[in-house]
Amino acid sequence: VFFDAGDASAVETARAAALELAGLWADSLATAAPVDAATRTRLAARDAVVRRVAADASPDNINRKIVYGPDLFKKTKDLLAGAANARKSPRVLCVGCSGGTGIRAVRGLLEGGVDPATTKFITRDPSKPAAKTLAALGLEPVVADLDDAASLVDIGAGCDAVYVHGTTGDEKQIDKAEAPRAKALAEALATAKTPPLVIYNSVAAPDDTGIPRIEQKHAAEAAFRSALPGRTAILRAHLFMEELWKGYTRPSIAKGTYGFSVPRDKPLCLTSVKDMGAVAARCAFEDAAPAAPLEVVSDVLSPLEMAAAFGDAQGSSVKHRQSWALYLFSRVLLPELHQIIRFYRKTDFEPYAAAAAPAMAAALREPAPLQSFAGFLEETGWGDASRTYEDLARES
Repeated sequence: VFFDAGDASAVETARAAALELAGLWADSLATAAPVDAATRTRLAARDAVVRRVAADASPDNINRKIVYGPDLFKKTKDLLAGAANARKSPRVLCVGCSGGTGIRAVRGLLEGGVDPATTKFITRDPSKPAAKTLAALGLEPVVADLDDAASLVDIGAGCDAVYVHGTTGDEKQIDKAEAPRAKALAEALATAKTPPLVIYNSVAAPDDTGIPRIEQKHAAEAAFRSALPGRTAILRAHLFMEELWKGYTRPSIAKGTYGFSVPRDKPLCLTSVKDMGAVAARCAFEDAAPAAPLEVVSDVLSPLEMAAAFGDAQGSSVKHRQSWALYLFSRVLLPELHQIIRFYRKTDFEPYAAAAAPAMAAALREPAPLQSFAGFLEETGWGDASRTYEDLARES
């Protein structure tokens, strides 16, 4: 607790609080009753989980990481959790993580407790800037190409888990090889004597949308589940918060207008890419392969509420504008974009929002803490007009 030691009233308040807490602790010890050995074991296990969660979710983790550096920071977390409760990091292979969102997901993995020293990533060229960024985080590059079956032989050897952020780039044109690449990777991983857990980043939507990008993601899900039954965790993302940083969105918001062709009061599910990594870390630590996909819902806000959050973050008013012109224009000239806009306009996201947290709690012993939209804007430095989408991977 920080207070002004020169302020007598502040010192007295701190002293009174400390004495009160000490008194409560002493009273609890005095009134505690002995328990049998089985109960002691159960309580010790519960306390170990509480200490581990408290250590991982401490709001001071960001500051300690900056002050101590990554190695000493990890040691302090394990000390807070208790020496006997320190856990061994799973060995993780990251696939499709060399783009901006992929690197964000990796950061979520590492902040979720995965040790960079036990983490590798696939790259076709270790000399590329994105590969160097991942290497600088402490990950080991593995040269392979999802389009080259020979390079995938034994690709999962020595891994406990494989986090697949994607099997295609973030391209404007649809890459029809997305599902075939997933199938090739799944079949290669399935040849291992002990197949690793595959954690796949997919998209939240029904299976019959008719939208090619969504259909391909769900086809990739099926490929992993078919080749690796009982060894696949599907994480379904909603609208990525990071997308709002891109060049087609951020400049207009900075000028005071958030254009989105959705009614201003319609609740939308939002996902921080970092949270995809954080949930993947929990799956890896617990070797969890839920039977049903897990929806990763970081926050639920309407466009009107999102506009208000943008305004708070950048210190100037932002208004939501429902872009009817784009909606009508895309119907004629940009059919895929029109399908996606229509999906957001017509889908009721409230059932997704209501079911997400209970499903996560049922699937994982220690669900990952997720990032609010306001927290995301603060963490990524939205208020700094000089920052760009590219900075998210480099610095955040």
